[in-house]
Amino acid sequence: MTNIRGHTIGSFTGLVLLLFSVLVTGQSIETGESPLKFARFVKRHGSSRALIGHVRETLTTISQGECAHLCLSDDLCVSINTHAINGTFQCELNKAAASEDGSDVSVLPGYNYYEKILNSGCDKISRWVTLSMQPVGFPRVFKARCRGKWLVIQSRKIGDLFFNRTWAEYNKGFGNPVLGDYWIGNDIISYVTNSGNYRLKVELTTWDGTQHVFKYTSFRVGSPSDGYRLFLQDFKGFWGVTNFTSNDSSCPSADTCSSGQTFSTCDYGGESHCACANGGGWWYGPNCTELGLNSWYPGTGHCDMNSGQYERCMKYAGMGGKNCGLNCVLEKVEMMIAK
Repeated sequence: MTNIRGHTIGSFTGLVLLLFSVLVTGQSIETGESPLKFARFVKRHGSSRALIGHVRETLTTISQGECAHLCLSDDLCVSINTHAINGTFQCELNKAAASEDGSDVSVLPGYNYYEKILNSGCDKISRWVTLSMQPVGFPRVFKARCRGKWLVIQSRKIGDLFFNRTWAEYNKGFGNPVLGDYWIGNDIISYVTNSGNYRLKVELTTWDGTQHVFKYTSFRVGSPSDGYRLFLQDFKGFWGVTNFTSNDSSCPSADTCSSGQTFSTCDYGGESHCACANGGGWWYGPNCTELGLNSWYPGTGHCDMNSGQYERCMKYAGMGGKNCGLNCVLEKVEMMIAK
């Protein structure tokens, strides 16, 4: 760890190539935009280039990513020059960007010039893309997938990833957001959803190929000290989801069972026995089997498709009660959030 200008910063080795993307905190209450913003630092005018005549401060960092982080923390910084020197980087914070014709950019061996481009993160993205991100004040860089304006927090479409993980693993996140299944991390979900009003969308495909979509107009996950408690409001169902009533009178619906619950994994939490049995961490309610979007993938663990024992499978029992069989066993699921 290196301390620069009062900032404690970790190494982002390998993060920065031609493009690095970082989340920053912005103030945009008047426009109604999310207080979380992405900043992309885009390499301009090729390698061995630097902007001349606009440097407002020169610092020493241990990576280009750290230089970018400092620029994000400085409202007057518009672009950066970086220069590798004996295992460190000279970081020049610029008060301007290069002219359109690049006449103020000079050839300097070993230098690279990047411009800071702010946007509203997934809010303004119209395609599927995976970005590296780091909120200011957040201790680490992480990767996540944007599906247009939606930030994907969980994806299980391949079935090749083991979801029976520890509390620490669910906290940090695991998997491959670029190509495969993943869980983004409870600390990230909590940080983002406590920055503003977020919606949740869940897309499901049952084992018989039927597709379902449902949304909540309010989704938030509490702090670590509160066990990452789940808060859901205003359910909206689409595409064939018509029955969300459970057969268990103590749990009116699968959603109600999860909302208000703290998160549990097999090694930690108030309902850790549910996580152990179901093969995945979740906001388990009184009935462990009602909702299991992180439970055993069909054909693995305690989800035996041949025996007809579906209770511990990845499923959404709200579509037909806890004994709904193949009608609620899921082949694919993806959870995503947006403003």
